[in-house]
Amino acid sequence: MKKCSFFKYQSFGNDFILIEDEDVSFLSHYKDQIPLLCERRFGIGADGVLLLQPSLVADYKMRIFNADGSEASMCGNGLACLSLHIGKDSSIETASGISLTQIQEENLRISFPKATILEEERFLTATIKGRVVDTGTPHFVIFTNDLKDPSLIEVAKNYRTNHNINVTLARIDSSDFLTVCTFEKGVLEETLSCGTGGAAAALLFGKKSLTVRYPSLETAEFFIDSASKVWMKATPNLTFMGTLISMTGFKKPFIKSNFSPRMLSI
Repeated sequence: MKKCSFFKYQSFGNDFILIEDEDVSFLSHYKDQIPLLCERRFGIGADGVLLLQPSLVADYKMRIFNADGSEASMCGNGLACLSLHIGKDSSIETASGISLTQIQEENLRISFPKATILEEERFLTATIKGRVVDTGTPHFVIFTNDLKDPSLIEVAKNYRTNHNINVTLARIDSSDFLTVCTFEKGVLEETLSCGTGGAAAALLFGKKSLTVRYPSLETAEFFIDSASKVWMKATPNLTFMGTLISMTGFKKPFIKSNFSPRMLSI
């Protein structure tokens, strides 16, 4: 029997199962069960799983797995949740590089390990075009006046699937305000928010400071500092905690929820 505590966090509606994987053993017991853990009817339910591990090059290391079990290179909202769990200014190793976190009085700030606009503008159809932006994971960013256009959404989903890349749609609402939605690889449905997608749209838009609104209707602030590093301000929170119990001979883990009245938020 292998017991494992978990913490359920969310940031802007993007939710995660966080595991303190200090001995780096979680994957040997639960890797094949990640899709089940993330399943919202038969599991805990989440957009992904975060592993908090030791690092040789930073204060901590983050590994993140999508709801389908595939590993992602970076996740802005996941990093925000991990930072809240750590509870202090830290450097975090990700598959894309080192990110920094800063804990402030009412929120926290995270930096993205990359902030690069790649390639020239590319047309997907005669009227739909965009560019690839890497904010730790690549996003194909499309600016549009209609985020609900069914034909555009179909093109975005197909492009995500066929090219294994996140696709972010962005609408310019004012000179310093964007509304975005992201179709993420490894995620079956559109998530309520995506930190790297918001950062990609902000970087391509080119403002030093702006606000991004997500499908969750919550807003995040993005900043580009003098070193061209992109930062996101977030207010993640812990929703509940529990214990995973893996039983020999059983394919599915038994999930015992320990709801706590203590809500960690900043």
